[in-house]
Amino acid sequence: MTTTSITLNDTATYYDSEEALPLIIVTSPLCKAVISLYGGQVLEFQAADKQPLLWLSENAIFKTGIAIRGGIPICAPWFGSHPSHKLNHGFARTSLWQQQSINHQENGNVEINLALQENELSRAHGFQQFTMKLVINLGKELAINFSIENHGSIPLICEWAMHSYFYVNNIEDTTISGLEGRTFLDKTDQNNAYQLEGIQHFDGEVDSAFVDASHRQTVHCDNSTICVIGDNSPSAIVWNPGETLAAKMNDISHHQHFVCLERGAINTNAWQISPNQEAIAHVVMSN
Repeated sequence: MTTTSITLNDTATYYDSEEALPLIIVTSPLCKAVISLYGGQVLEFQAADKQPLLWLSENAIFKTGIAIRGGIPICAPWFGSHPSHKLNHGFARTSLWQQQSINHQENGNVEINLALQENELSRAHGFQQFTMKLVINLGKELAINFSIENHGSIPLICEWAMHSYFYVNNIEDTTISGLEGRTFLDKTDQNNAYQLEGIQHFDGEVDSAFVDASHRQTVHCDNSTICVIGDNSPSAIVWNPGETLAAKMNDISHHQHFVCLERGAINTNAWQISPNQEAIAHVVMSN
């Protein structure tokens, strides 16, 4: 029987990158996982006897200042572009998070606690006096708590999303249920609002933001399913660049093999955190 192993590594050794970004490698009887402290990002997760849950680009760039393409980037404290900042999707995914603790649980799960506090990058974008936390629970399924605590004297307004890249055999054979009848903003059509009729299909580029989503969505591909359940994460974003856009992106390989189904709080659902208060979300992903 496999025993639980937790080792510290880096991207230069593990992925043969030029820069050595710190990694935590977890191998247990329940799962295998790779977590990057840069970005606080789960890069790989595979439950025992299951296929990999996440997709990581073969062309991912492991370099400070560049977001890693694949896994689960944390987009915060804003999503997409910002009217006064050049940095897309916030600074959390390009900041170095701190390892707080690693805990072995009685059920065999491994819990990894990470934190991000104000740094030079956050201050440059006007965000101070906060703590972001990630509690990553690794077992038969992947469960992540994301929280932001406001240490300041004025309310803190934050958008966020877990930009999950899920592995699929073929995007053209992939559908998503659980968003039927919901209104979405279509980024491929000037953010015009539409209502999704039926289940989500993929034929070319899809970039849809469902500001108010249901509790649970399911990705279907061939005979496999991926379930995503979100608490206090009212928004859902669905993305695949399609062939034309993917060809223009140098860090994407095989766009046919991933779909992004992201949970978070964006747009009118942005968190408004009062002084000395904390907002917490819980997202569970499994296949």
